[in-house]
Amino acid sequence: MSTIKRLAGQTVIYGLSSILPRFLNYFLALFYTRIFLPASLGEITNMFAWVAILMALLTYGMETAFFRYSSKDKKNQVTVFTTSFVTLIMTSSVFFVLVTLFNVPIANYYGYQNAEQYVRWLSYILVFDTLATIPFAKLRLEGRPVKFMIIKLLNVIINIFFNLFFLVLCPWLTTNHPDNILLQLYSENIGIGYVLISNVIASLFTLIVLIPEMQVSLKQYNTALLKKLLIYGLPILVVSFAGMINQNIDKILFPKLFKPYESAMFQLGIYGANTKLAVIMTLFVQAFRYAFEPFFFARQKETNDKKIYADILTYFVIFCLCVFLGITLYIDQIKIIIDPNYYDGLHVVPYILIANMFLGIYYNLSIWYKLTDKTYYGAYFSVGGAIITIIINILFLSKYGYVASAIAQVVCFGAMVIASYYFMRKSYPIDYPVNRIIITMIFAFVLYFCGKHLPSETSFIGFVLRGFTILVFLIVVLYPELKTFLLKQKGK
Repeated sequence: MSTIKRLAGQTVIYGLSSILPRFLNYFLALFYTRIFLPASLGEITNMFAWVAILMALLTYGMETAFFRYSSKDKKNQVTVFTTSFVTLIMTSSVFFVLVTLFNVPIANYYGYQNAEQYVRWLSYILVFDTLATIPFAKLRLEGRPVKFMIIKLLNVIINIFFNLFFLVLCPWLTTNHPDNILLQLYSENIGIGYVLISNVIASLFTLIVLIPEMQVSLKQYNTALLKKLLIYGLPILVVSFAGMINQNIDKILFPKLFKPYESAMFQLGIYGANTKLAVIMTLFVQAFRYAFEPFFFARQKETNDKKIYADILTYFVIFCLCVFLGITLYIDQIKIIIDPNYYDGLHVVPYILIANMFLGIYYNLSIWYKLTDKTYYGAYFSVGGAIITIIINILFLSKYGYVASAIAQVVCFGAMVIASYYFMRKSYPIDYPVNRIIITMIFAFVLYFCGKHLPSETSFIGFVLRGFTILVFLIVVLYPELKTFLLKQKGK
């Protein structure tokens, strides 16, 4: 239990240092619902879906490989850092040159107004963020979450500042003080491009601040080590790329499969806004992943880890289901953070929450193929999930819109969980309490469907009854632990 408490503590730390900035960025995205109409937000959602997928390609598993080999041979950490970081510099430079050369055809594919500028700004964001990957991983590996947190927070603060400057202050000045000198930095024609410009400024600042962490020695660049890093990391690339496909391909396929284009972007804007309402679940899963990966690599030689991993998964699922109930039962109060223009998509929020929970369970299960150096299994699972996602979207997106996309994520991540568990039992068996986890899920879903028939949560009675429902869930699912605790107290 002390180990689980320590992991929980690390999850909280990385929740503050990594996920708090993401939390603020999610609410920045919700702020966009007050600034942009759904069609414009759809274009933003589409562009950042491309960013997520391309980031997976540009980092090609090097972050996880850096963790693995830095933990494996602590004496050669400088060599591992130099080799991984310099390699990313070289490949990012090639990417930047290619984007510059083929800027026009890429822009034509997008089809946006001002598309060439968007492509250029997106390439800046991708290169800056890619180069920051290994320095950030170094801070995590060395246990320096405070500096990690400060840099991440500064990044998002700068991003928010320039978003407010370009999207709120400048339009206000244009109307009320058209002669203000600050308006020399502003053009109404750029529109949603200011979202990208703000990100470029924040990413560049982050890279500059991380320069002290970029202490490389070219003499220690090791091509033999690079081969090992690539062999270990390339399956992770497939995993990451397929994972980003699973989470973002629907946002890319929308304008291709849903016609007409204007309607597609309108629907995509609604979908993108409502996925952000699952922010607590999404960020918890991300915080857990940040803490869990270095945690299990550091403890890989412990003999009792398999029992600990089983306990961790149990408590992880219980917490996720609490978040699921909290958001879905109080959705009418939570929805006020987005503009009413986006309320039509509220019915997909439960699907997004469940999909994120399954993704988190998959992260838990992924330890077996990482610890046994069988990362190619992760590639198989992720590619299989990507195929499922793409097929469901191609078959049903044009008819059912974003509902099909949301269900595709549930099916995709659910299938990946089942596949990973099946092969884990053969290669690295862990005695997960599967029956307890399934029963806990069923119980939570039953409470959710019952809760939909309670009085409105905007009334005092409805609000209290929903809170009581969540309390009942916690008491029932944690009864074994509560019973043990009470027996100990009685023994004293």
